[in-house]
Amino acid sequence: MDGAAPRILWTGISLLESRFLANVEALARRLPELARRLKNLTPKRVYHIAPVGDSIQLGAGSGLGVTALTHTLGPMTAKELARKLYPSGSCDQPVLVAGEDMGWLWNCLYQLPCAAPLAPGHRPPLFYVIGDLERLWVLVHVHDWQKLLADTRVRLFAGESAFAEFRAALRANAACPWPRISVAVDPSLWPAGLTIDGLIQESAGFANQRLSQVQSDLRAYADSFTPQSIAERYRGGGPLKVLGITSRYTTFLQYSMRGWLDAFARLGHQTELLIETADHELANNLVTAETCARFKPDLIVMIDHSRAEMGGLPQGVPMAMWAQDYMPKIYSREGAAAQGARDYVLGFPYEKMRLVHEMGYPGDRYLTATIGMDPNRFTPRRADDPELARYVCDVAFVTHASVPAEQIVKEQIDRNGTPEAKRLLGAIFEQLRAVYDSDRAVVAPPAIRRIIEQGFIDSRTQPTPELVQQLMGLFYMRVNDALFRHQSLRWLAGLGIDLRLYGRGWENNPTFKRFARGVANHQGELSLIYQASRINLHASPLGSLHQRVMEGLASGGFFLLRRGDGDIAGRHYARLWDFCQRSGITTDQQLRACTDPELQDTLRQVVDIHQCDPFAEKYTFMQLLQTMHECDYLCSAGCVWGSDYDETSFNSRAELEAKVTSFLGSPSERQRLRQSMLQPVLERFTYEKTSSRLLALIAADQARAAAQSQASMEVAPLAA
Repeated sequence: MDGAAPRILWTGISLLESRFLANVEALARRLPELARRLKNLTPKRVYHIAPVGDSIQLGAGSGLGVTALTHTLGPMTAKELARKLYPSGSCDQPVLVAGEDMGWLWNCLYQLPCAAPLAPGHRPPLFYVIGDLERLWVLVHVHDWQKLLADTRVRLFAGESAFAEFRAALRANAACPWPRISVAVDPSLWPAGLTIDGLIQESAGFANQRLSQVQSDLRAYADSFTPQSIAERYRGGGPLKVLGITSRYTTFLQYSMRGWLDAFARLGHQTELLIETADHELANNLVTAETCARFKPDLIVMIDHSRAEMGGLPQGVPMAMWAQDYMPKIYSREGAAAQGARDYVLGFPYEKMRLVHEMGYPGDRYLTATIGMDPNRFTPRRADDPELARYVCDVAFVTHASVPAEQIVKEQIDRNGTPEAKRLLGAIFEQLRAVYDSDRAVVAPPAIRRIIEQGFIDSRTQPTPELVQQLMGLFYMRVNDALFRHQSLRWLAGLGIDLRLYGRGWENNPTFKRFARGVANHQGELSLIYQASRINLHASPLGSLHQRVMEGLASGGFFLLRRGDGDIAGRHYARLWDFCQRSGITTDQQLRACTDPELQDTLRQVVDIHQCDPFAEKYTFMQLLQTMHECDYLCSAGCVWGSDYDETSFNSRAELEAKVTSFLGSPSERQRLRQSMLQPVLERFTYEKTSSRLLALIAADQARAAAQSQASMEVAPLAA
């Protein structure tokens, strides 16, 4: 008996009925017909299961005996196959699994972490095709698949026509990426002669045919737009149809786009948002074109992306791009050259200097604007609202910038790993840290660049333009930002006040973890924090005119602002512009030649703020002054809020301590200043105000185009 095979202890699969029913219920939430078929299925055989090592043996039979069924894909084989499909250990592209043995491969692939660097949060779809419905019935008994079966990412097709249904689904849902790799657990499911490459070519051909037809329809629609008809519609001839395009894989832009479209709706226009409906989808040209063909927009709006980057957009329909972030495709001469006669750009005044005067974007189709805000989403609660009580404190600061500057630099050194990098990064950081150790700060990019250049000298490292640009991104946008914010917090920490920090990672910061209060996880909680806190802190080297400050004011919050020289630069620009207008100065040469003492003193202050020669840019200084005047200095907090800014801003430890002490004891003064500062925000920075200005700009531009077209038609016969 020593050599006898171990006896298999079979268990009837019917004992797992509760798991089966729970799985079927989960499946029914998205595939009710398949769930019904499974629930009503009567199997041809009586099934049993038995544990065998780390696997499960399936058997079939009756009381006379159970016969073990052959398995081809055990748990270890499935894991090894998953590793071959995804060597990185993360699911980074869709996969097709045709057939299944005991469900181990489906499990392995579903449990892999997802990684999509270009679309954070995207989960590539899993296509599971199984022809034997009875085998699926068995698997739904064996595995706890409630999560898997309810997940729309799992594209499940079952039954005799499973492969045909899968094939049709690739054509039907243009937003769901096609599988690029496949596993044939059951090769008989595949039609003879068809491969995964052939399947993709077939699907692509069908999609291209659809796209060609839709684009033909869109051309006919877009041809109906003329400069005259656009000008008339935009001047108030009726509600417009506004299409906003964004992605679910960029939280801030998605949030901004929804706010922008809500504003258009409040202005009386019809809106639609084009965005992926699930995290296993990705936008593409066909989805965009079909949406445009169905909705027939009068205006298309996007953030950080131009028409030239997007396929499927009708060319004749006006399109506005809000340039909120630095994007290489936008900040290029190629991006400017791709602008059509009905393409418009919104962006910061300083960015106009770069985009218009450096890159070549049309200046008459550029609207100066800051990032908008929606006051309707941030309104104060009643003072006796019980939800406010848990957030009451002396000072609150909401930011995810919790990582210490030292840690940011160390991680960069560890990532690079070379002695040269350690010397260079260390030399730059020591200079920058010395500034903050002396209770000073750095806000101007040229000052950071000079520190980097000195770091090359001190570390005896040869600079290159690409390396300098990378170091500017590291030290200006990350390291200096952390030093600036954390210096303000160190000043506050010793005051013995109730300080609270909201955001990711503060609990891990060795200096400030005792103030950590977790993440403010939704818009409503942010409003409560802003209103309940006696003082809200805003500290950013990029300035005080930030969307969070505006939303906080609308929520009923009072803010102390860390002063930046850029916040008051507009005041100097205004004085210079007024002087030039009075004196008839129109060029940089005339301005530089002027010896008026007041003018020269103001110019020196501008140099101190920017830490560079204002006449050495790629655009003229007079162009900058004119742009700032035309936008009424909307990027300068000192101009927008005037004396209120002076009362609520600080730039030293002593100034912060004095103002915190004063304002904590003066609730009426906090309320007065909040209401006063909110007024210009509502007048100038809401999405409604910006959208109204945009429509007026487009109407005026197209009216000019219509007049020019009419004039050319009248002159043509004379010329002939």
